[in-house]
Amino acid sequence: MPPIKIAQVGFGMFGSHEVAKSVESIARYGVAPFLGRIGYASLARELAPLEFEVVAVGTRSDLSARKAADQYEAGTGKRPNAYFGEASWHEIIEREKPDILVVATPDDTHVAPCRKAIQNGIHVICEKPLALHVSEVIELSRLAREKQVLLGSDNHKEYDPDHIHIAREILPKIGPLNYGRAYLEEPLEVSTSTFKWVSDKGKNTAVTATPFSYVGIHWVSLIQNMYGRDSEGNYTMWPVHVSGHGQKRLLRDKYGIDAVDSTVVTVQYNNGASIVYENNWITPEAFCGIVVNQGHEIVGANGKVESDQQNRGLVYWIGDNGPGGKTGRITQRTANSHFFRPVHSLHDKGLDSWAGYGMDAITAFLTAAARVLRRGASLKDVAGSYIDGVSQILPCAVIEAGNAAIMKNLELAEAGLTPDAACTIDISEGITLKYTGSSKKPVSGKIYGAPLVL
Repeated sequence: MPPIKIAQVGFGMFGSHEVAKSVESIARYGVAPFLGRIGYASLARELAPLEFEVVAVGTRSDLSARKAADQYEAGTGKRPNAYFGEASWHEIIEREKPDILVVATPDDTHVAPCRKAIQNGIHVICEKPLALHVSEVIELSRLAREKQVLLGSDNHKEYDPDHIHIAREILPKIGPLNYGRAYLEEPLEVSTSTFKWVSDKGKNTAVTATPFSYVGIHWVSLIQNMYGRDSEGNYTMWPVHVSGHGQKRLLRDKYGIDAVDSTVVTVQYNNGASIVYENNWITPEAFCGIVVNQGHEIVGANGKVESDQQNRGLVYWIGDNGPGGKTGRITQRTANSHFFRPVHSLHDKGLDSWAGYGMDAITAFLTAAARVLRRGASLKDVAGSYIDGVSQILPCAVIEAGNAAIMKNLELAEAGLTPDAACTIDISEGITLKYTGSSKKPVSGKIYGAPLVL
């Protein structure tokens, strides 16, 4: 039986690390060793013989494409073909004919490679957010259903063991959500250097993606799809009103980047719950979180949950008098080793594989795709075993509504008007943006005017 062929497009900060290392581990060993983490240990023997091979990588530049191929060759022993260009997926799909495409391109370029792959009968897993516009999520989900292929989204927070425990063990005891707060704050280097689609593009034109769409989607999807469903998988709450505010200060004034520094979005749900989402990508390097600051709190009718996803008990300090002249940061640091880490055997320093909840969503999708490709499973058979495109319709509707409110409120504030823009979300009618302008009379307009269901 031939290996299942995987191709990847996009190889930036996340694509070259968590995404590529996850795929690398499965290409080396198959999915069987990782199934216990996601609740499918019972499938390990059946799927153990299946092999995976990374056949191609695609990036925008020749240099990054060759670096991606080098990394996969070092990790798997087999060198994938390297492609580069503004739309490298076209050539990859036509020449390589992969079984699965992994999309890790910038946030505003997810749709084109997903669409092209699905049209060619290729299963697709895409980085979050699946799209910045809900119409595109619905389009891709419909197309995947029509072509009978899987469309997945890599929302890894839904595989965090703490979140699974909260959803299954704690929420049933504290009752429906009353209100909550979720925050995820990225370091300044992300927006000023790491993400060229922010730092470079933002010096020529306004960046439409925001910290809310980049990382807020994690929390929006988690709360909608894990905290907002019953034991049968039916929604118990859905968004009806979204207000959002953002700031353009540091990035624009100091770095000349026309992008939003930070965002605060409040979402009202039909059951009366209210959740505030706080995000930025300007956290200073001196902050003790080695990567990001993240956590959430939720209050129910009969209790409260406080969950710190960054500081999980590992706190350390490194002085400036290290051995061999090596120095370290003097400030306090924390590390989330539960997210994604290299795995070594107890007595061997050599790298064996990678693990963590940052890998689990990818493992779940590749497992589902393998069952369809090599074990005769239907789309119905694997439904619910991975994060699919349909589950991202409401979260991406919130992201689009939040971004629309943020941008309109920035415009109103800079014009000296009341920044009171907000969106209403109606599952049967779509998204409407409302605000008062200079005339002080309510203004409203449709952002998306169709049902938010397939």
